Amino acid sequence: MRQTSRRDRPRDRSMRKALMSPAAIKHEAMALLKKDTSPLEPPSSPSRFQVTDEGVLYVTGDADPVKLSARIDVVAETRDDQSENWGRCLEWRDAEGTKHQWAMPLELLASESAAVRARLLSGGLTFITSNARLRERFTEYLQTTPAPKRVRCVSRIGWHGSVFVFPDGAVGSADGEEILYQPGGESSHHWTSQGTVADWRDRVGQFCSGNSRLLVAVSCAFGGPLLSIVGGEAGGFHFHGASSTGKTTALLVGGSVCGGGGPSGFVQTWRTTTNGLEAVAEAHNDGTLFLDELSQIDPYSASETAYLLANGQGKVRMSRSAGLRKQLSWKLISVSAGELTLAEHAGSAGRRPKGGAEVRQLNIAADAGRDMGLFEDLHGFSSPDELARQLKAAALTQYGSPIRAFVRFVSDNLDEVRQTVTQLRERFLTDVVPAGVTGEVLRAAARFALIGAAGELATKWGLTGWEESEAFDAASRCFKEWLVARGTIGSSDAENALRQIRQFLEVNGSSRFQPLHPSASDLVVEKIVNRAGFKRTDADDETEYLILREVFVKEFCAGYDHRAVLKELDRRGFLVHDRNSMTTKPRLPELGLTRVYCIRAAILDGGER
Repeated sequence: MRQTSRRDRPRDRSMRKALMSPAAIKHEAMALLKKDTSPLEPPSSPSRFQVTDEGVLYVTGDADPVKLSARIDVVAETRDDQSENWGRCLEWRDAEGTKHQWAMPLELLASESAAVRARLLSGGLTFITSNARLRERFTEYLQTTPAPKRVRCVSRIGWHGSVFVFPDGAVGSADGEEILYQPGGESSHHWTSQGTVADWRDRVGQFCSGNSRLLVAVSCAFGGPLLSIVGGEAGGFHFHGASSTGKTTALLVGGSVCGGGGPSGFVQTWRTTTNGLEAVAEAHNDGTLFLDELSQIDPYSASETAYLLANGQGKVRMSRSAGLRKQLSWKLISVSAGELTLAEHAGSAGRRPKGGAEVRQLNIAADAGRDMGLFEDLHGFSSPDELARQLKAAALTQYGSPIRAFVRFVSDNLDEVRQTVTQLRERFLTDVVPAGVTGEVLRAAARFALIGAAGELATKWGLTGWEESEAFDAASRCFKEWLVARGTIGSSDAENALRQIRQFLEVNGSSRFQPLHPSASDLVVEKIVNRAGFKRTDADDETEYLILREVFVKEFCAGYDHRAVLKELDRRGFLVHDRNSMTTKPRLPELGLTRVYCIRAAILDGGER
């Protein structure tokens, strides 16, 4: 008989049991019961963390303490209003003795502990152990060390009740517990401060006096935090003009109210993706976003971006688990600059922004018309260039303090703020805005009035160094210039549609319109290709264009509601029509009695009957 080899023997214990007899199974079970079942020895003495001026020490048993990091204290536990998003508020000092504070989301420790260490080292923590095993102990310290208090955390800057939360702290009168900013992940910002309010006022603010564009730019910075307080509509302003007129100077000066520290102070760039711009916008919630170089954004998406910033909501996106991601949101004033206007930039790609997009980004000519570019008052400097260099240098070294003082005043005087803004808005609409304007113009006027009121409040509280009414007068002047450049107090879309009709008639008046009654002087009647309609002369010897209805809708009014265009033509006296109809019904060659739209040639010179 062949003996069973080791390879043939059952190796799996369950298989072996299946081959055992019942008596053998009972015997093995009794043997197991006789084994030592006393509890395991208790682990060595539990680990402990000690925090001294030397650093965070890990102590276990009788071994010498091991240093995990430089001193970093857990000063508070954080969580949001729904008792979610728990975190730890950490505090440490850098090599220069400057104190740093960070509300760290605990979720980062689950998968991004390296990012946590990177954030701490970037913030000046002088040492974190490089030993991989001890790094785990450092993570354990951050996660488990008891905190002396709990505070409320928020994931967005801006107003939370009567408290304005900045990334580095909160300003205002909190009715309940302390509030801290705790972003969901890695974030960067320039909401920083350097110097005092007096430093900024003396080196930056006072030189804006007498210069309407600078007054408006700075007033915009103060206006952002007022939007939520007074229920204002979000939107923006755009400084445009030739190179070296001072557009970037206006942005730097305005941005210095809010913060700085970046290569261009507080100013961001248009050169970003849509996702990136959404994140940047949310990081400026309840504030003012300054953007330079409009030319760096794709002209195809320029109009959509204007809507994006003003409407205050990012795209709805799906998460990896097929759920919905948190939708980014914000409310802000945007201030941008570029050599072209939004319409001109979009037009370079054959796009035409709607009136709604243009009213969301109000154009202000950077050249103030005094042959000094941006400036109207040089304050004793020898040239505009010298003053611009002074302002740029000061704006990059003195920043951030004015906005913190401003929101504190707002928090402490909410009723006064609302009353002042309401009064100045009514004054603006009464004294500055002409009668009969459309809703688009009223919306623009309300935005100019808001920033004028913001500048007046900042002046009243001693933050700017300006005279009373300067900010209001600057906003009034820029609004009037905007209205003149717009070309109408009516609908912008209607005005643009009429421009399009004029252009069509100017280009195609002879080639696509067949004379209805050729005169004897017409020696040669050229063949009409791709006929758009007919033309005739009325009793006053004025040319009238009889436009086929489908051509009018698809070509004359391309991109516009043809019904609204007809109403505007009729209102201005350019449309000839029968009673109870927008059309007329002449007898046409080859077509017989046909209804057409009849437009007077007076539209070509813009005259109204």
